Amino acid sequence: MKRFVRYLLYSLIIIFFLIIGSKFTLYLRLISVQSFSSTPSIIAATFYPIFLGLLLASPFIINKLKTPGKIHVDWIIIFSVCIPALFINMSLILAYFSPLGKLIPNFLRLFNDLQTLAVSGLVFVFSLFISLRKTS
Repeated sequence: MKRFVRYLLYSLIIIFFLIIGSKFTLYLRLISVQSFSSTPSIIAATFYPIFLGLLLASPFIINKLKTPGKIHVDWIIIFSVCIPALFINMSLILAYFSPLGKLIPNFLRLFNDLQTLAVSGLVFVFSLFISLRKTS
């Protein structure tokens, strides 16, 4: 029963942050349209999936921290999955706020879709925590 209540509370927290996050993202898009500045909308589209990934991965993180042992990093996963996913997630920021966007603009605009940014942010967070291993 105790486990059921924990998972129910966890589900309610996720639903709460999904609702608040979508309202906040919509509010930032409205501000972006009114002020002719896309900066708030771009930052929300980039960092909201990472925050959501942290929230979704929190039970996995807690279970890993509870097990005894030393933390080891699987660098192959970091370099082959995490960094490309982070690059795709940050591509909108790179396209608009860095000189890299002027050097290779068409390449960075390939990842302009918001669903791609959301999935890559979630993949980044989950693969980051999968790459952490505890050994005794």
